[in-house]
Amino acid sequence: MSNVLSSQLEQNAKPVTLLAPIKLYDSFFLADEQDTVYVSQRELKEPMIVVHINEKRGHAFLMNIRGTLKKPIRVEIVDLIDAVESSELQKGETFQSTQSKTPYDQLNDNQKVKASLRLKIIESLVNDLDSVFYSSYRDGAITKVANENNLTKATIYRYLWAYLYSGMKLAALGFGVGEYANSVQPVRVLTKPQGRPSKRSKVTGIETRKIIDSTDIENFKFAIALMEKGGKGAPRTFKAAYDRMVPKKYAEKTVLLDNRQAYISGNEKKIHLKPENERPSFWQFKYWLEQTHGDGLVALRNKIVPHSKRHSDLNGRVGNAYVNVIGPGQRYEIDETPYDEEVLSEYIPGLSLGKPTLYVIRDVYSRYIVGFYLTFGNPSVFEMRNAIYQCLRDRKAWLESIGCADYLPYWIQMGPPETIAVDNAEFNNTLSEPLLKSLGVRVDFGKPRSGNDKPFIESVFTTLKRTKENTSPSHSGESKPEQRSNEARKHALLNRTQLYRDLMRECVHHNTKAINEHFHLEREAILDGVKRIPADIVTWSVNNMKSRMLPILDDRELRLALLPHGEVSVRQKGIYLKGQSQELFYNCPAIRLTGLQDRPHKGASRSKILSCRYDPNDISRIWINYKDEQYEAFIDQKYHRYEGMNQIERDELDALLILNEEEAHQEEANSKASLFANSEAAVKQAKQQIKQSGRISSTAQKVRENRKLENSLTDAPLEIEPNDTSLSDLDSGDNNKNNDSTKKTPWVDRR
Repeated sequence: MSNVLSSQLEQNAKPVTLLAPIKLYDSFFLADEQDTVYVSQRELKEPMIVVHINEKRGHAFLMNIRGTLKKPIRVEIVDLIDAVESSELQKGETFQSTQSKTPYDQLNDNQKVKASLRLKIIESLVNDLDSVFYSSYRDGAITKVANENNLTKATIYRYLWAYLYSGMKLAALGFGVGEYANSVQPVRVLTKPQGRPSKRSKVTGIETRKIIDSTDIENFKFAIALMEKGGKGAPRTFKAAYDRMVPKKYAEKTVLLDNRQAYISGNEKKIHLKPENERPSFWQFKYWLEQTHGDGLVALRNKIVPHSKRHSDLNGRVGNAYVNVIGPGQRYEIDETPYDEEVLSEYIPGLSLGKPTLYVIRDVYSRYIVGFYLTFGNPSVFEMRNAIYQCLRDRKAWLESIGCADYLPYWIQMGPPETIAVDNAEFNNTLSEPLLKSLGVRVDFGKPRSGNDKPFIESVFTTLKRTKENTSPSHSGESKPEQRSNEARKHALLNRTQLYRDLMRECVHHNTKAINEHFHLEREAILDGVKRIPADIVTWSVNNMKSRMLPILDDRELRLALLPHGEVSVRQKGIYLKGQSQELFYNCPAIRLTGLQDRPHKGASRSKILSCRYDPNDISRIWINYKDEQYEAFIDQKYHRYEGMNQIERDELDALLILNEEEAHQEEANSKASLFANSEAAVKQAKQQIKQSGRISSTAQKVRENRKLENSLTDAPLEIEPNDTSLSDLDSGDNNKNNDSTKKTPWVDRR
């Protein structure tokens, strides 16, 4: 390294006589009116710098400044001087890259090691640059160095060009080389506010967030300085610091009230804050605190503790599809899949609805398709609940609801199973078991991202899609090019009812006609002439008492059992329904009589969590489960406005309330800002007055005597005689008969 530096110093120290106008790291730029300049038959299209000079041969080697560094080009110095004198090139000042300005001592340990290693590799080349510049790419010193260090020649060139580009500074090799040697790191520019939009913003369409800039950061620091200042009057919480900062830094205008208004209102000024999209919110301020202070935030406020992540006690059970199933109804499988058929609307002709989701339930023992359900909703517990109800309800009612009543003779009424294998996509531990617990059905979970635990339901999907895949022009293939093209959507033909009938034909064929050659019939079934057809297997098993299905439920009982499961928190002031976007409280006389809502004794929990069921479309009533009994609870009268409304309607009602109060939010903020400002002004004025009048020190006994004296000098409200004309001063009394004097009517004996 010392040889390189000394060589460079000697080269800079050589006296240049004829070549004095050209020096190392001089920069040259093209004239404004020219796009290309030719020097020594070399084409120059961009700004260049001199990285090496051979005085004996009269050559200068120029390297590009912009873009990826390339091998320097060789030009005659005389020609270069002529181009400058003819104004084809403009000579600039000595060029210095950003990396060359960084001292070696300021590099971190990794950068120092990297720089030293790279310089050691190219040291022999730097000491003899002529051998590099006067040789071809494939021959000479570069090839030798690359072979010695087991590197590519391109890597050696990148090290060398980056070193020359930076003015032979060792620190430059600690940074990027090649295309990164002179690249500019993009600066992140915020073009939209950070964070989620508020609920009000979604409803009103008015942006309530601000893009944080450097001015906001300085204001945040000012707020923290107020808090760290300490002492009396200093904000004690982050929210108070924010509230103190806002009127000082984000006031659009301050209106000074005249003496009369100030006397009436008790305030000296009224502050109008900037709109919400021009001032940061408290949550943006808090986010900056968390990013800036990190763990020190706890020490700064000492009341907030980081939120710990909750981990579920149960991560799902491992499925066991290959258990010994000995009868129909012992085990069902349910799953969903996107049905690859573009569907049209039944109500608006020609309106495309995309691909629906298909739910199917299948019996493991007989391979019988218990039922299916089509929906355009996203896969969820809600849709899974609808699918179970659709597949287990009365066959006649189900077939009539989907326009397939003529297929009733071909369907067998199946009851709930003992066990049902489900997917983790829609079911999880907190929702699945309570959903089917009242039916007496046990839930088995499949392994994540594995269909091996539900092989029979996975295979039936292919069966149900097989016909449409080969016959329908509106069937969307599984390949990516087919899905990206809209050919299937352009040729959509079927609506949902037509698709139901098409699936019905597939299921009837599978249940009543398709032979399962892999099924192993029992000896008695073979002797009875049973075929390996799912419907025949189910019928024979039921008739021979081999069915494991649970009792068939009435549609009303089944629906009640499948209503959404929720949780309530039984509190002293009411029964709170959890998991809703609104705060909903209920009253239940039976629960109150149990004593759960009594005031808890010391050390006992203040609330008790119970399970319940509710109708999402009408939350005016819920059914609470307590000690294997169901108690009906009614919504509190404060929330009667939500009666008969579903979640969407309740949200719309709340949105309307937000719209009604939109202007009030700004007025509240203005009033709050004025409150803080006037409070500070009052304290400041009181301090000035006390300085002028002085303070009389008193003992506790003297303070009590002073209070008695002050109380005796102050008239109590009841001691002041009311003014007879006080009402007439406030109201004209022309149309107010209540202000008329009472007329006494003489008493007359009418006996």
